[in-house]
Amino acid sequence: MMCNTFNEKCKSGKPVLGIQLRSRSAMIAELYALCGFDFIFIENEHFTYNSETVAALIQVCDGLGIDSMVRIPKNDQGIILQMLDAGASGLFIPHVDTVADAKYVVDCGKYKPAGNRGFSDGARATNYGFFDKTVYFETANKTTALAPFIESKTAVDDLEAILTSGIDAIHIGPGDLAQSCGVDAASAENEATIARIIKTANSYRIPVGMPARTMERVSYLIDLGCDFISLSSEMNILKDFCQDFVGKFRKKYG
Repeated sequence: MMCNTFNEKCKSGKPVLGIQLRSRSAMIAELYALCGFDFIFIENEHFTYNSETVAALIQVCDGLGIDSMVRIPKNDQGIILQMLDAGASGLFIPHVDTVADAKYVVDCGKYKPAGNRGFSDGARATNYGFFDKTVYFETANKTTALAPFIESKTAVDDLEAILTSGIDAIHIGPGDLAQSCGVDAASAENEATIARIIKTANSYRIPVGMPARTMERVSYLIDLGCDFISLSSEMNILKDFCQDFVGKFRKKYG
């Protein structure tokens, strides 16, 4: 019933491609799945969702066999539990800046012995209680993806400890990372920090991902060692197309 292939795909050696969903639209989620993406990045930090909308989108993803990776608004036990019990394939957790933050994620998101996640045998993630409990605990710990965002100088300084805290993957946040380091997002300094994060994650065999907006950038990041890519969003894609088309139209017809 649930689609939880993100961890497996990220360790397959084949690049994994997802895309952000910002508009809360089930129709767009269906379109993404039909286009062949590996996962949908449900953007619930910078864009407004309620828990019922996220839960409904997770169900849409499961029905179409595509992983649902939810970026939650903050590193919070209640939010982590709700989203995982709703059946999310995994979570992107913002502003995990220290090993203590990362261990908190694992404690909230994994069952014993890895963590202390609360259990409800009526939750959707357990197939409403139809999933054998002992099998479910083992399966959930193996397949549920907990992927902190690395997006601060503090996190970079504590990166090796974060990578060995029990998390499943990391996602780099280049914009906030640049702000934290006091540099421009497109600067050589920020690019060097990103490259260092990727290299370190690779050395610990922890899957690492980055956002990208063009095929050229995607290729560059994969060559650098990225295991998964979060491709832009429907809003940026629509904006880019419309802005380009309107510009060409006005240039030709005024």
